[in-house]
Amino acid sequence: MSSNFVTSEMTIKDLLIHRTGAKNQDFPIITLLANITTERYARRLKHLPLTTPFRDGWSYSNFMYMIAGHVAEVIGGKKYEELVKEKLFTPLGMNASIFLSDATSRDEHFAYPYFEFNGTLRFQEKDFLLYRLGEFSPTGGLWSSAKDLSKWMTFLLGNGTTENGYTLIKKNVFDEMFKPHISLPSGVIDDFSLIKPFPVVSSTSWYGYAWFGRNYRGHRALFHTGSYHAYSTVISLHPQAKSGFLMFVNGPWPISYNRDLEPLSYFIADILLQEEPWLNVSTVCTFPEPWKERPTPRNNTDEKLPADDYDVSRYLGHYGHRLNGEVVINEGSPYSKMSFQVNSVGEGNLTLMSLNTSTFRMDFTGGLALVFGSSCTAQFDDVSNDRFQKLQLNCFGSFDYQRGVSFLTDELPSPSAVEIPVYSVSAILACLLLSSAFM
Repeated sequence: MSSNFVTSEMTIKDLLIHRTGAKNQDFPIITLLANITTERYARRLKHLPLTTPFRDGWSYSNFMYMIAGHVAEVIGGKKYEELVKEKLFTPLGMNASIFLSDATSRDEHFAYPYFEFNGTLRFQEKDFLLYRLGEFSPTGGLWSSAKDLSKWMTFLLGNGTTENGYTLIKKNVFDEMFKPHISLPSGVIDDFSLIKPFPVVSSTSWYGYAWFGRNYRGHRALFHTGSYHAYSTVISLHPQAKSGFLMFVNGPWPISYNRDLEPLSYFIADILLQEEPWLNVSTVCTFPEPWKERPTPRNNTDEKLPADDYDVSRYLGHYGHRLNGEVVINEGSPYSKMSFQVNSVGEGNLTLMSLNTSTFRMDFTGGLALVFGSSCTAQFDDVSNDRFQKLQLNCFGSFDYQRGVSFLTDELPSPSAVEIPVYSVSAILACLLLSSAFM
């Protein structure tokens, strides 16, 4: 890590409960970094800045779950996907579950990811490439079925034992997964809680090992949400009632958990908990109305932009970062004076916003246009020999790149601390498997 103290003190628990303070790296993951090994990624952690002090609070990081997957590989002596099959899939009979890295072509049983363009549902073969996470499989590369994940949920409600009574994870270790380990920040609490004027109370306040903890209408509940482009998922467990449910959606993107999936989750929970439902077939679709007004989407269509009167040669070329990947700025496209390529799948055009600050709007093409919208910008800086040397992309965070830096050049090994006092490989994999299905 960027701090020697953090490097020496960080443990598996810090990774699993998201208290490393590490910067969120979702943008490089979504644009699909070059597929180098997890070991090579681990050597680059010194380039990962901290956005909050170490162990000072909860900060979600899919990237650090990839590192936890690497730790499982080191302990288990096999690739992450092999370990999951051996330690979990096979004992649980989850025979239909695979990782995308194992898929050589699209299977006819896959639920295709659909995007909505101009009121029309669309699936294109190239959209399928967005999901090939490679070494980032621990963050969201699992494909499964309702039948298989019902076995997974039964395993979780059975305290780590299979349907035939075989214990895969010791109970004292298993129980740690579902305990409160860290408080959530106020913004996350607000996103996942219900207070007045809603007619019921739901309080989400803590996080365990890959589980959010809440009190819903007086009942303890564990849940996790996740989405990756057109796919969205929700799992919710109610241990006292020995029940739970799963939801899967394959589009159309964009999907909002708070608008589209959260109200249905409450409705299903009421049925399982034998509570009188406070939502009906009408309000489950209008939620959060009539209690709160729905947020109004931002409209950027009326934004006034300057004329594209600038010298493109100052911007063109290759920019890289040891952790964020690579950006190539090219000249000319049918729609703009400059186009960009970010890592493997982040393609689009640049639209000038401010010549004074050398800031451009990033207009992605394909499915990522709906993922990012028009909220991303590219800002160039540090002119030398009449060429910009630095590039900052502001998209789900800020990411820096330097002209001439290569992402693929190897790093020298750096010291790392991986303290594993009580966690078995199976326990680590159980936490990561949830993350894989619910990124």
